Amino acid sequence: MASRRPKRKCRLQTSEKYSPLTKALGSGRDQEGFEVRYINGYIGHGVFASQKFNTGDFLLEYKGDLVSRKEGERREAQYTPTKGSFLMFFSYDGKRLCMDGTEDPFDTNMARMINDEGENPNCVMRAISFLGRPRLCLFALKDINIGEELRYDYGVEDLPWRLESKRKSLRRNSSLDELTFCGLNKETTKSWWM
Repeated sequence: MASRRPKRKCRLQTSEKYSPLTKALGSGRDQEGFEVRYINGYIGHGVFASQKFNTGDFLLEYKGDLVSRKEGERREAQYTPTKGSFLMFFSYDGKRLCMDGTEDPFDTNMARMINDEGENPNCVMRAISFLGRPRLCLFALKDINIGEELRYDYGVEDLPWRLESKRKSLRRNSSLDELTFCGLNKETTKSWWM
């Protein structure tokens, strides 16, 4: 009787061994094709493509200490505003976890420098399994051109810049029909509005 080899669940195909995703996750280094640039005093830094990426391409991994959500919340409360915090809360395999990239240097964890975009992001963060461990990976939602800033939706609505953006948008998009001056509105003063 011939011996049978046991089946392996996570055996990679030859083409997968050298894909940008497996190469980056296996090496622990960011792949080529990105640069961190200073934008301004309000936004700070951002990550820009230095080569073209196609829809669906793996971009970067968000690295850091993998901890429980409870530990992530404890750390978040301890970090000072001057230090900042780079915490990514997520669910994986029924567990609530946190990836804390606060202590990782910029040059080995560019993903922590990618800015929020709630309206029109060009990439998305996904939790995937690699060698039995959850990894947070960024993928292109659309083609990304050289010089384009990477932006993804943090999934948090009450961030200060989102609230400010909403206030500016309301001021910019207001029309006379929507405004109320000193308690007067269109219904109470029809002749004034005509």
